[in-house]
Amino acid sequence: TSMHNAIGFSYVVHLHPTLVNGLMCSNNAESDLRKLFGEKALYIPYTDPGYVLFKVVEDSIAAHRKAFGEEPSVIWLQNHGIFVAANSIDEIKTIYTAIIETLERAISKPLPTEARIAASSITQTIPGVRMILSGDGLKTLKLRTNALVEYFSDSESNQAKIARPFTPDAIVYCKSNVVFINEADPESILAYAAKEVPAFFNRHGYLPKVIVIKGIGLVAVGDNAAQCDIILDVFEDAMKIAYLAASFGGEHPMTQAQIDFIDNWEVENYRRAVAAG
Repeated sequence: TSMHNAIGFSYVVHLHPTLVNGLMCSNNAESDLRKLFGEKALYIPYTDPGYVLFKVVEDSIAAHRKAFGEEPSVIWLQNHGIFVAANSIDEIKTIYTAIIETLERAISKPLPTEARIAASSITQTIPGVRMILSGDGLKTLKLRTNALVEYFSDSESNQAKIARPFTPDAIVYCKSNVVFINEADPESILAYAAKEVPAFFNRHGYLPKVIVIKGIGLVAVGDNAAQCDIILDVFEDAMKIAYLAASFGGEHPMTQAQIDFIDNWEVENYRRAVAAG
């Protein structure tokens, strides 16, 4: 509702599609945005969510109105997504389709889409990792493997590209820290996990939700299968963002200060929910 008050259109839709965030979570986000969509493109550098972000957006809209004599139909938010505004849903669909088509043309290296067969060693590995994680109650683990996952999981330099979150939503669903395991055989993987999981918990105060294992793939840790599916989808999306960002100068994750703000916000929301319950 607040955004409707700020933008003079009947409909405002907030989106954070993967292709958009391939650009918005890249090093060249602002400069490549101008090249692709022109000088009128309204870009908002990352701002912590809440009232401060609303005020920054409101002030930016007012400045755009003054500079160009019109309302912005698209607002691009660094490490977040976009707002698309128009006077009808059909207009929004038209604008959005044009954005996606422009971004698709700008991608120099399309996402790999090939399937992969899971490594046979998972039967010796995943149950053991599950037991290590299940000290305070049984956890559910789900594995995902495909060409994109393999690109990041099998290379330590590529793992570094997905070590920090790109958007606040990623933190909400996957937390802000990932466990990477690069051991060569099931016995070594389990030995590393047995040492790293308690150390991770002592460092961060929670168990990992995402484990990336070289030669095996992406593992989600949840309380049930449905939660694992969400974690897998959200983290695979982060992999897609990192991969697509290579077309725009490389990946640009959130800074530690930005991550800490969201982490603390999540803790406070949890405390309030517990107090209210």
